Amino acid sequence: MAISVTAQQIEAQIASDIAACESLISLLDQEQEALKNRDPDQLSEIIDAKLTPLNHLENSANVRAQWLRESGGEVSSDAWLEVLQQTQQQKLKQDWQTLKKLTQQCKLKNEVNGKLLVRNQQVFGRLLEVLRGQNNNSSLYNTKGASKAMGGSNIIGEA
Repeated sequence: MAISVTAQQIEAQIASDIAACESLISLLDQEQEALKNRDPDQLSEIIDAKLTPLNHLENSANVRAQWLRESGGEVSSDAWLEVLQQTQQQKLKQDWQTLKKLTQQCKLKNEVNGKLLVRNQQVFGRLLEVLRGQNNNSSLYNTKGASKAMGGSNIIGEA
């Protein structure tokens, strides 16, 4: 499979993707801190800022897919690796591996932030229930060690 782009074009694209991933990793770290600190203003700014590197990476993936389609090959990771092998440039292969590692780091950091977000939502949800005097049918153990559903409400004035 022969591809019509040059090694320099591929190298430039991979380099810009690496920069976008590094930017995204920094933003994900900042997002994690904002989630830990429960800072909604900073969180909103970070979410907006994440759009730029995410859009860049999506567009770049589309460009690579287009390059593969134009060369008559299938659009897959294996086909892309074959293209990199054909360039006979070790730096491209190393940069591609770096990009893959960075995207994996982004994925892991995003998963951690997702878990933090879910946890924050649970905490805030429970706090709202308490403030509203709602009960989600918690169960407690009685003196015999059996689990017993606790009815009633959590009225803040009863505390």
